Amino acid sequence: MEHSNEPIADARAEIRRASEDADGEAREQLLSLDEGLTELAGDKVENDGPPKENRVKQVEEKIVGLANELDDDHRAQDRLETARDYLDQYRQERGIPTDGE
Repeated sequence: MEHSNEPIADARAEIRRASEDADGEAREQLLSLDEGLTELAGDKVENDGPPKENRVKQVEEKIVGLANELDDDHRAQDRLETARDYLDQYRQERGIPTDGE
């Protein structure tokens, strides 16, 4: 069964929009998130890297952590929450379990 990478593309678009308004360390962290999402979209699995389900969890944790750090920037928080929703959609489409499953 072939899966769409559209949720990842949509999540990346939200991250990039958030980075347009950010500066300094927040912008760097957002760009790092974009790179992590790019790796997921390309299905690149490094032999010495974590399995895909762990990588999805790592990216999600970074999104949540950064949203918490940007608590005074509601627009960025909204974009990060939307990106997380897209990542969850990607997880569901791929059948990647969450911690509770």
